[in-house]
Amino acid sequence: MYGKEEAQKLRKEFWTAFGIFMQKHRPLLGNKTRWVNYRTGIRHMYFRLKADNKTATVSIELQHKDEEIRQLYWEQLCELKTLLTNTLPDEFVWDENQYNDAGMKISAVYCQIEHVNIYDKNTWKEIFEFFERNILALDEFWHEFKPIFKQLDD
Repeated sequence: MYGKEEAQKLRKEFWTAFGIFMQKHRPLLGNKTRWVNYRTGIRHMYFRLKADNKTATVSIELQHKDEEIRQLYWEQLCELKTLLTNTLPDEFVWDENQYNDAGMKISAVYCQIEHVNIYDKNTWKEIFEFFERNILALDEFWHEFKPIFKQLDD
């Protein structure tokens, strides 16, 4: 078990190391991207990378407070499900109704690996490779389909 400061230091080291690991890639949309904080350019729609002491998760999260608008984005995402599924290297779970860490109702498409630990450097490579293959696939999908979501956002 790590103390609060040591855990915070390891998390920072992990995300810094992942950023360095991903420097070899450029996003398809040509903008400089911080892969850890991928900006979709669409309000309330996020690509998330999360890691803790048990799992690592890649997700698309729809967090609009207005349930009808969130539902509209969810329906659009579902219309593209086959295309997205064919792009993604791992199997993703589609969950229309879940709650984020702040207790807000969201919709999410996510994939998770278990038995990894952000505090164990021996599992970092596995996490990095999991994040890499999935965030690059999401970037490829986003390059093609962002305009559809941009129309909803306007």
